[in-house]
Amino acid sequence: KAFGTPWHRIEGAGAYLRWPWHNSFRKRGNMTSTKRRMTVAAFSLMVAGVAYAQHYGTSLTAHNPIGGGDGWLASADNPYTSPTDVARGMAYYQSGNQKELLVVSRANINNQNINIRRLDAETGVDLGGLNIGTGVLSGGPFPVTMISTTADGQIFVASLIPSSTTSTLRVYRWANVNDTPTLVFSGDGGLAGVRRGDSMDARGTGSNVQLVFGHQTATAQRNGYTIVNYNGATGTAQSYTGLTGPGATAAAYRLGLTFGPGDQIWGGTGSATLRRSAFAGSTATMLGTSPLSSGNERIFDFRDVNGTPLLLSMESGRASNLATVTANAGTARVRVYDMTTPGTPVEIAYGRIMTEAFLNTVSNGNGVGSITFGEITSNNLRIYAYAPQHGIQAFNLEGVPEPATMTALALGAAAMMRRRKKK
Repeated sequence: KAFGTPWHRIEGAGAYLRWPWHNSFRKRGNMTSTKRRMTVAAFSLMVAGVAYAQHYGTSLTAHNPIGGGDGWLASADNPYTSPTDVARGMAYYQSGNQKELLVVSRANINNQNINIRRLDAETGVDLGGLNIGTGVLSGGPFPVTMISTTADGQIFVASLIPSSTTSTLRVYRWANVNDTPTLVFSGDGGLAGVRRGDSMDARGTGSNVQLVFGHQTATAQRNGYTIVNYNGATGTAQSYTGLTGPGATAAAYRLGLTFGPGDQIWGGTGSATLRRSAFAGSTATMLGTSPLSSGNERIFDFRDVNGTPLLLSMESGRASNLATVTANAGTARVRVYDMTTPGTPVEIAYGRIMTEAFLNTVSNGNGVGSITFGEITSNNLRIYAYAPQHGIQAFNLEGVPEPATMTALALGAAAMMRRRKKK
């Protein structure tokens, strides 16, 4: 587009910037000195915005070692992520130089339908399975579904309990990938008959770990989530229901949620809306909503990276033909948001490796999946996104800036404005 139009796309980057260019900027004779100072300041801030976009959105690329060169480990590439709806949980595990993806699968292979596979996080090569013990992972129609890890390498796997049963939510723990599982929680958190296990997140270390599970319920009175507190030996649960306030809705956290900053839970079921809440003691309240780019963004992960709060999302569209998907929906696309101002997220990158031809024929019928931050270095982070029947996409987001970068750019813009004022 020509200069003067309000928004300009950096091609192939998934980043947008506001361009404060106007013909009067070039025709200085038509401007007052005040207008010139304001335009110079705006232009300076635009430069900062360009630098910001260049640091982020221009470098979201496929992590090619995975998937044989394209960053996509298709579901047909590994029998445990077969093209059926038998798995949905994935987590990143790191202990020293050991970096793996852990994938929960219910594929029946060699008469074993409870599997947690270990994949090399760099190449996607299957390293074998976690030791699941004998008779430990049991109970309910779906003994294993979701998985989360902590910063110190603990692994937690949860069952799925449908709302039509009285099964209890069961949580298992491995101290590391070489450990055997132990049952650390079994219960309903005082909320029988509510489906849990489609979404899960973990935070903390050692004997101070919290897990969160979203509720599936048709009634607003049970809208919310259950927190399981692990104390190093066992877990205790606190259910938060009947959340009220801006953004409250039934089953708001069923398909995707994440721990946000502080004691906040962020999640959503679509509608281009992120729903933010906070819990304390025995109560939780809605804080507000955040607009998202697509109506199918349901899978989330949050992390503070170099002082910048980043939110990952993945579209988990259910349409089996992209031609029928509206412009406000989508499938398998990954997005990255700067959440410095939670009420107004800034999309800084997006991407999708899977082809439209593939997505036209293979649907994520239940709209579920997992997305996670991988290895984070000084200026680069890895992103993994997994959807049943679609497989795993691996991305690199390079040039992650520190807050000092934007502070310096902002100070530079202010200095330019002061200099213009003195003249």
